[in-house]
Amino acid sequence: MLPGCCKNGLIISKTPLIQEGLKGAITGNFPDYKLAYCRTIEELTLLQLRRSNLVIADLAVNNASPRAICEYFYSLLSQYRDIHWVFLVPKSSYPHAVDLLMGPVSTLLSDEEPIENLISVI
Repeated sequence: MLPGCCKNGLIISKTPLIQEGLKGAITGNFPDYKLAYCRTIEELTLLQLRRSNLVIADLAVNNASPRAICEYFYSLLSQYRDIHWVFLVPKSSYPHAVDLLMGPVSTLLSDEEPIENLISVI
């Protein structure tokens, strides 16, 4: 990110503990980020996406099939190429995430990786 740019991040996770943990890690390391939160993909708005430079999405965000979740985010990736997408991928979603979400504007991280790995990709 360029210094002085408006930095808006969006965290998508149904788990409040994950939301708070990510919030603490990001604001502690990148205090210039303004963060917004969604619990599910149904809560996600186009305005939030247009404002965001960074989206961190927990792919365990709802009870839909792993492929359906990856397909949903795949459609967003093609529409919002200015966003750096970071996906926290559970084992059940990994094959679909690699197939659909891996690309130049996205990063896939296991949902079991240490927070330092997330910080390094931001």
